[in-house]
Amino acid sequence: NGPQSYQRPRSLVRSTSPTDSVLGIALHDRRLGMVERIDTPPIDQIDALLAATVPPMLRERPTAVLVIGYETVTGQAVEAVEALASALAAAGVDVPAPVLVTPTGWRHLDCTCCPTGGHPLPAAEHPVGLELSAATGSAPAPCRDDLAQRLTPTRHAETVGAECERITPEQAEDVTAAALAWSRVLTASTPITDLPAHVLALAAVALTRNTVTEFRDALLSHLCTDTMPSDLLDQHTVQAIRESVSIDPDQPPAVTLDRLIQTAASLPDAHAVPVLTVVANYAWWRGDGTIARLALDRALAIDPGYRLAALLARAVDLGIRLTR
Repeated sequence: NGPQSYQRPRSLVRSTSPTDSVLGIALHDRRLGMVERIDTPPIDQIDALLAATVPPMLRERPTAVLVIGYETVTGQAVEAVEALASALAAAGVDVPAPVLVTPTGWRHLDCTCCPTGGHPLPAAEHPVGLELSAATGSAPAPCRDDLAQRLTPTRHAETVGAECERITPEQAEDVTAAALAWSRVLTASTPITDLPAHVLALAAVALTRNTVTEFRDALLSHLCTDTMPSDLLDQHTVQAIRESVSIDPDQPPAVTLDRLIQTAASLPDAHAVPVLTVVANYAWWRGDGTIARLALDRALAIDPGYRLAALLARAVDLGIRLTR
């Protein structure tokens, strides 16, 4: 949060339906880029909205930006949407006609051809929505709170936590065994809920206790390509992960992220922070900032001193993407 409890932008995963917020969606020709979401501010804080959203968006160098306002009270988002669209256009960015979305319909801002009540919103079973869900491996969530709930400990967390306590330091530092555990976590052949508790425990504890071989950083280097040079990491660990942790290229990244989320939710607080940070890192690398922020919120609430989580939180706040 910034001045006067003003919320800084948080990129929004495409699987979320925001309310009372303003979105800026970067387009690179036909490819989606970073998506900024910020709570609709009062009129006297619109300048703060622009200061928080425009510079990160311009760093993306988009070919165009879609500006969308979500409102539950008619007219609530108009000033913020107009200000963001105007600021981006003044910076030389192509901004198609901004859109306002209400709980019942959508319309273009200042449009004379849209119906008074707006166009009806597509139902969840609309063919376009079903095709997107099948292609990406995710579907719209009703609200941000529902996404936050997915990262809270499940009823299995106590069982997995007990298994974590049984793992010895020697077992945790067996990089081959840890890599095989992570392979099972990331491969969609078995649901996370069906994986043995000791597999999830070994995957988690390897990130916590394996400080000599830098397993966490090597795993992140493998998952989030082009974010850190692997030649600066422990090569034995890097090789073990490369040989054991392979992800089907046809597996949608949303499925991989979902499995990481479920793994974090399978852990009690005492063992969750490193896995939550892996979730956040992968999500932010993908541009899914809402999941990144939610994972970081839980991680930093447990351990405010966990350095990688704190650094990543700063990157998300500033809209700095993870690239080499």
